[in-house]
Amino acid sequence: MSRKKGVILSYVGLIIDILSGMIYVPFLLRSLGQAEYGIYSLTTTISSYLLLLDLGIGNALVRYMAKYRVNKEDENQSKFYGLSIIFYTAIFLIAVIVGVILCLIFPSAFSKGLTVEEIKLAQKLLFVTMLNAGFTLLFVTFSKLLIAYEKYTAAKLIDMIKVIVRVSGCTLMLVFGAKSLAITIVNLASTILMGIVTIIYVKSKIKIKKISPWILNILRMSIYQIIFLDKIPKSAAVNEGVNLAKRYGHKSSSGFTNAILRKVSKDDYEEMFKIKEIEEKISKTNSIPKWIIEELKKDGLSYEKIEEICKCSNKKPKISIRTNKIKIDRESLKQKLKQEGIQVEEGILEDFLILSKAKGIEKIDEFRNGLFTVQDEAAGLVAIILNPNQGDNILDACSSPGGKTSYIAELIEDKGKIEAWDIHKHRTELVEKTAERLGISSIQTKVQDATVYKEEYIGKFDKILLDVPCLGLGVLKRKPDIKWKRKQGDVKEISRIQSKILNICSKYLKTNGELVYSTCSILKEENQKVIEDFLKKNTNFEIQKISLKKESFFNKYLQNEKILQVYQNQETDGFFICKLRKKQ
Repeated sequence: MSRKKGVILSYVGLIIDILSGMIYVPFLLRSLGQAEYGIYSLTTTISSYLLLLDLGIGNALVRYMAKYRVNKEDENQSKFYGLSIIFYTAIFLIAVIVGVILCLIFPSAFSKGLTVEEIKLAQKLLFVTMLNAGFTLLFVTFSKLLIAYEKYTAAKLIDMIKVIVRVSGCTLMLVFGAKSLAITIVNLASTILMGIVTIIYVKSKIKIKKISPWILNILRMSIYQIIFLDKIPKSAAVNEGVNLAKRYGHKSSSGFTNAILRKVSKDDYEEMFKIKEIEEKISKTNSIPKWIIEELKKDGLSYEKIEEICKCSNKKPKISIRTNKIKIDRESLKQKLKQEGIQVEEGILEDFLILSKAKGIEKIDEFRNGLFTVQDEAAGLVAIILNPNQGDNILDACSSPGGKTSYIAELIEDKGKIEAWDIHKHRTELVEKTAERLGISSIQTKVQDATVYKEEYIGKFDKILLDVPCLGLGVLKRKPDIKWKRKQGDVKEISRIQSKILNICSKYLKTNGELVYSTCSILKEENQKVIEDFLKKNTNFEIQKISLKKESFFNKYLQNEKILQVYQNQETDGFFICKLRKKQ
């Protein structure tokens, strides 16, 4: 569509050029007179030769930037973009120098044909037109980028507006009695103005990645090895990084990676501690994006607490499993696992065990026979707080992969009805496979978008679990890639989705029914703020107290007995839980 619009605008621009020439040039000639018009045309023609210094780089920029973009060669894009800017900046400086030189030699070259006054005017015009040509070349990189990135509509619109601004500005000046120098300055001003407009548009709409995500992550892993892992020689880390770059990058990636890694030393790490800005220091020393630290600080956390969270996010997570008490009790499962050579200890919650030195646990008979499920205790606590009862009609509106859904079924001994929703069929199939392995029949899956209101579900459910989509900042030690995939701008968008799910699904709850809202995130905007906004709009809901056993590990994280906000620690992931009751 953009290409078609660009073609149409090309014809429109051509028509505007022709019409403006037919009207403007005769008017210009009458206004300036033959002599001054001749000098104006002479200087314009001389300066136009400067455009030949482009040397075809502009067309090459379009070709290669388009090629690199399609092939996702981010480093080559960045390099070619940078070289183009350097080249055209140099041409601009050359234009200024050449303009000065021509101004100086102009009197001797044209002294026989022109008067002293005409030579002085020509010198001024020549300098301004040379500047105009220089600025035109300076902005070539950005105008050509519009073409390379298929922004045809924007490119043609800018060209059209430039013609309109130039012609109308010059015409207005001539009407008020201005002469050649004034309209030459107007030409220069229109070039600079539309050049700035082009740059602003390119910077806002076109993002040139300097390093591909693959190469960036290879560098991160290799640098970590060099700085922190004493048992791995630097040469080995560099060599492996280069080999990975060859495999996942393009031709120049390996050389780029090699050059970077060979300059890295443990001394670089020591330099990090010299950073004065505390947020920057926490970010770099813990390999956590700065925006996460900024958000946590905005939530009122101290820098000590933030650094603790960041350090825990880099720890190796514990392997915790949930006993399927429909089939076996925890003690019996514990003994079976010990016979498999697995080190086992009891977890915080009564149905959970903590495993160590456990490899390939999903291949052992106990797992295949559905005696346990791999699940963090924080996730299990969500189902416990929901407090389902046998015979309840329960909705898990964001159920995949089915860990919490299956635990709800186990808590009611598979005696009830659980409707498990997810937006994609392949995700509901994961829930089905989990239920089948565990021997659970009370779960019925349905492909359903929780953000889409369905009238037939109004007042249908006794209990609702909303483990809503979130940024996942509480599970960074399990999914470290999240911190590099997410951006600060994602916070508001995800909280908007969360609020929508909560507002819609709350209508499906029976009077006196209970709803648990939970996330595996730690930002207030995804958690407390969502709940606060919901309660303002839904006065028929109230927060319920969360009752835990007195000796429970999680009691210390309870806020006014109503909000459970846990930041990742040695024992569990980070998570948020709030329980709501529908009063009427």
